[in-house]
Amino acid sequence: KITDVSLPSGTQKEKNVELSSDLFQSVTSIKALLSEQTASDTTKKLSDDIYTYAYIKKYFNSYGKTEQIENPQQNVKQNSNQNVKQNKNQIENTAIDYEIEYIIGGQKSDKANLQYVVNRILMIRFGLNFIYAVSDAELNSQALALAAALVGMTGLPPVIEGVKYTILGAISFAEALLDVKNLLAGSKVPVLKNSTNWSLSITGASALMNQNISNNRTGLSYEEYLILLLTLQTLKNKMYLRMQDIMQMNIRLEQPEFLIEKCRFGFQMESQIQTKTPFLQRICSFKNQRIFS
Repeated sequence: KITDVSLPSGTQKEKNVELSSDLFQSVTSIKALLSEQTASDTTKKLSDDIYTYAYIKKYFNSYGKTEQIENPQQNVKQNSNQNVKQNKNQIENTAIDYEIEYIIGGQKSDKANLQYVVNRILMIRFGLNFIYAVSDAELNSQALALAAALVGMTGLPPVIEGVKYTILGAISFAEALLDVKNLLAGSKVPVLKNSTNWSLSITGASALMNQNISNNRTGLSYEEYLILLLTLQTLKNKMYLRMQDIMQMNIRLEQPEFLIEKCRFGFQMESQIQTKTPFLQRICSFKNQRIFS
């Protein structure tokens, strides 16, 4: 848990968004997350902050790195002993375990930040899975058959069709849960699903939910989904302030009086240019001022 009250991010008030754990009651939240930015905005901000994302991924801890150290045999990634040793050295002597999750969530404990991140990955996977589910002929056929069995006695096609889409939503949510389970275990999950990498069927979903972790090598890893969540942040100053929070907390483990605000500096530069015009025989002055911090 975070107990430091003098964090850089504390200088700016933040609005914490609470999301319902029932995603079927959070359609507006899903829509807001997936359409928070246009593709062009996301591309521009990705290019602006791409070096920051690389820095965060390399130097800050996350659930994936921590689990790799604590359970190296259970992790499905084939990591070398050298990488494990490097990550172990990096994780030791830090104020919190899940630093990248904190940069995204800004909550006061590792558990709360992990929950914050997992809920958002779950929402993203649910939306992307639903896009595939409604386009897959086999899943639509299964959902329609089940819907007809449930409400076919009404004889109303709109009712049957509505129940069909509810069933497709349910199977997409179940697939998203399985995706997150695989991500947290170290496997990769494709961004867009197809018939070869879709796991669940409507008739056998409950049995497959207990299946072993997949060893998928294609798609995005958990850490790459974290970077995706970073790109979706609209207020980038939060990201930089929370990075400073972590730096300050870690340094204060050995230097309790350290404050990162005392490390900030700036300078001001003024320039003035005078020139004589060739036609009017007068001197013109140009002044310029710049402030850097």
